[in-house]
Amino acid sequence: MSENMVDELCMLEHLTPQEREALAATLERVVDTMVTH
Repeated sequence: MSENMVDELCMLEHLTPQEREALAATLERVVDTMVTH
């Protein structure tokens, strides 16, 4: 885990529910891409 990622995770505390959902969807897509390639 890079320090950058830790910083971003800390910022999650301040997200609105909508932002969390959008981020979760994005992360799922990224993980999907990494798993399938």
